[in-house]
Amino acid sequence: MARYKGYTILNVSGLTIGLATCFLLFLWVKDELAYDRFHPGYDQIYRSQWKARFGENEWEIPLVPVPLAGTLEDVFPEVEHATQVYEGAMSLKKDGDFIREPNVLFVDDDFFRVFTVEPIAGNPATALKAPNTLLLTEETAHRYFGTSADVVGKTIRQNDGTVWQIGGIIKQWPEQSHLRFDFLAALQNLPHIERRKADWGSASCLTYFATKAGSDP
Repeated sequence: MARYKGYTILNVSGLTIGLATCFLLFLWVKDELAYDRFHPGYDQIYRSQWKARFGENEWEIPLVPVPLAGTLEDVFPEVEHATQVYEGAMSLKKDGDFIREPNVLFVDDDFFRVFTVEPIAGNPATALKAPNTLLLTEETAHRYFGTSADVVGKTIRQNDGTVWQIGGIIKQWPEQSHLRFDFLAALQNLPHIERRKADWGSASCLTYFATKAGSDP
């Protein structure tokens, strides 16, 4: 090794780079395989896809018609719960300015039966039944109120004048989640979704369903 320093440096450098690359690839694959596995029964949760053709146009997207969720529960005995999710945004007032918040999920009651939501304050399953109510993650509560304690009952104003009341604080989901949110609101706050309850022709929202144990997907 001392006699052939250049050859030694070349081989040791190649070995080091190769091992480092393999280690980084291992960490990346491990991170990718961890996505959405923090939910109990994650292997029984599915997302619906809409594959369609209209004239010369074809598409396959995760947005599906609104009636699908109820139909899944009514028609397929293998489906235990189906939930609808709409990915939206809001402009909310903070320190005199309106801040664009891109991570707002509008959800229905079954969201809390399909997915795991850990409460810090308030009851997530019942809080959203009240109109114009928001659930905030702990980080978001700190961002708006400087604390996550004694926040329930306080209000935030939207740029259109709507006043939202804080119904609860919930724990942030891990980074390994394909769904991201800082706020949860009730789906019933969206009139255009409510109008499409019988419309099979509109790509409207994400629909997830959990199958019963032992059923064949």
